[in-house]
Amino acid sequence: MTRHRIATFLTEEQVKFLDTLSAKAKFSGGTKLPKTKIISAFLDVVRRSEEHTSELQSHSFISYAVFCS
Repeated sequence: MTRHRIATFLTEEQVKFLDTLSAKAKFSGGTKLPKTKIISAFLDVVRRSEEHTSELQSHSFISYAVFCS
């Protein structure tokens, strides 16, 4: 699998959320998850959610699709 680097702009709240997830992983399992791996995992969840992907037209619907998966 070829990996590509992309740049994204996140809000401070989104970055804090990723930092919190990363810290929880470190303290519960002993290893730190990089933010890039967390974002990649979220994308995999959305990609696998085939019943939702045809209707992903807004940020709120994408959030809903991730939550329901």
